[in-house]
Amino acid sequence: MRSLARVGMYAGLVAMALVGMRAAAETVPAAELKPAIAIKLEDCDGDGKITLDDFLKNAPAEDAVVQALKKTSVEYATEQAFLTAEFKRLDADKNGELTVAEFIKGNAVAPKVEICPMPEKAAAATPAIKASPEVCGAYVRTLEIGKGEFQQLSAVAIDGKGSLYGSGASRKIFSGTVKAFSGEGKLLQGYDVANDATGVAVDGSGCIYVAGRGKTGFVVEKLTPAADKPATHDTWTLDKAVKNVASMRLYKDTLLIADAGGCIHKVSAADGKYLGAVGGGKPGSVRINTCCGILGFDVDATGRLFIGNLGQHRVTACELDNSKVVHFGKPGESDADFCGCCNPVCVAVMADGKIVTSEKTIPRIKVYAADGKTLLALIAGKEFRADCSELALVVDAKGVIYAADGDSKSIKVFAPK
Repeated sequence: MRSLARVGMYAGLVAMALVGMRAAAETVPAAELKPAIAIKLEDCDGDGKITLDDFLKNAPAEDAVVQALKKTSVEYATEQAFLTAEFKRLDADKNGELTVAEFIKGNAVAPKVEICPMPEKAAAATPAIKASPEVCGAYVRTLEIGKGEFQQLSAVAIDGKGSLYGSGASRKIFSGTVKAFSGEGKLLQGYDVANDATGVAVDGSGCIYVAGRGKTGFVVEKLTPAADKPATHDTWTLDKAVKNVASMRLYKDTLLIADAGGCIHKVSAADGKYLGAVGGGKPGSVRINTCCGILGFDVDATGRLFIGNLGQHRVTACELDNSKVVHFGKPGESDADFCGCCNPVCVAVMADGKIVTSEKTIPRIKVYAADGKTLLALIAGKEFRADCSELALVVDAKGVIYAADGDSKSIKVFAPK
């Protein structure tokens, strides 16, 4: 699943969004601000200051960084080197702390500044859990896989043997990694790819598909592992209709690539040929409202899609030809509803039809009956960091839930009791 658009990047000639960073409530008179890109400032460690560590902590290789690098006349070896140089440029008083005023002064265009609540205020706004102990205790965390192995963790997949695959961006521009783990959490293999690895899928023969932004645009790399030699890499540049890779699934011989523009692209897993889309705003297509660069979904054994229609606060199910559309869910603060500005961020479907969802900001995972009418399980609270923004999901044949937590950069495993 695509990371919440968290990167902030600033070239000398352009002001870009710094998303996912928070600061103490320093205000700037409205008269001094010109219409431009909104900024959210986050103090990652809660001390009321934007330090270089805060600045770097949530900065994957996203569109803003790519575009900013193209405008520079200096060559930077890594994204981190560029970000560090920009932090030093913006830090006008050279005290190692960045303020809203410094950010605005350091850019040619004054952005609109939005101050997020501090972590303790966000926690205080969390709706009270009213679900029964049976619902809250239906699942238990059994493992945490891959801790310390990822620079970023955006996507997760599982193969027929129970091996897990996590993927995400590396610090270097246009690069990512995918790592394979046994069901017990042992690291089996790691692969570097030439894209930011925001989508991953695995086929029945063990071939791994990794999708994301590469040097030539959005691409899919097919990795074919071999026992006695390095995996072979085949790369396809995706059709220009693909504007974003938020997440990916594989159905038979078709890659399904979620685009945060509001559609799911269909691409041949054999050669990368574009086969059309679900959604996208065309007449007769299913309506998908996205937000924050996120679109998570799943596909069941029959080819039916289950989409986290987060802009509508509901799950949408439909066929690959945009037909037979049904929904469930509504905005609200009850345990069964979807709260916040935009949820759910991801969906997974169990073999028996149960539907699993994940939510950001007030992070929680929920299991619904196949018709979406009954909440069967709720996983929340201490399992996730407050304001968690990344919870990609997969499930196995036994109903075990695997959540790729983008904040802890680990895969958390929840098994039914």
